[in-house]
Amino acid sequence: MAKNKSLKMIISKSGIAVPVVNGIYLHSEFDPIQEAKKFAKSLTSQIKCNNRILVFGLGLGYHIDEIVNLMCLYHGTNIKLLVIEPNRELTAEYFKNRPSNQNIVNIHCKETVEELFTSRELISFMAESPSVIKHTPSYNLNAPFFDKVLTFSSPQDLKRTRTTIKNFSVRREIARYPQTSTLEEINRLNIPAKEKWMEHLMKGFNSFAYNNEKEK
Repeated sequence: MAKNKSLKMIISKSGIAVPVVNGIYLHSEFDPIQEAKKFAKSLTSQIKCNNRILVFGLGLGYHIDEIVNLMCLYHGTNIKLLVIEPNRELTAEYFKNRPSNQNIVNIHCKETVEELFTSRELISFMAESPSVIKHTPSYNLNAPFFDKVLTFSSPQDLKRTRTTIKNFSVRREIARYPQTSTLEEINRLNIPAKEKWMEHLMKGFNSFAYNNEKEK
């Protein structure tokens, strides 16, 4: 999805870099920091209520910095923020140009939604019911991708679930269960998993899939 997008970097009036993708400025061409502060402030009530935040759209992360600042203000160090961004080239520019706090901010860059949901970390994070924040320019630029993330339901039978997981150990563990069973059935019957992390993974898949079904 992101491969066909044209990225260039310009310098804003305030002297810091701004990415422009397909002619769309992902931050203010005048003062990206002030714009980011204003954006984060508009989200104050949402940030106060949740110490887990999922952001759609990375840009160069100015909005991420300001959201993290507010999270620290209201929740101290017990915070976590995850960013989904489909554009690999833009993500590379972020790491090249900006410092990153890996203990708080985790960036997931995949070009397809199916790839995203092979991540155990992402699934576990989704199961914690994070607040979702849309970085408007990024979201509008990649609307079909982000819309699909919001409506994604993971495969519910174990046979199809296995095909979405690249890790051989995980696939082998899933193969131990009846392949026509659903994740909901496995959890309802409380079938013990051989590994604790495997049990957690299955619950994460189940929680996200069925929560989405209720929202539709």
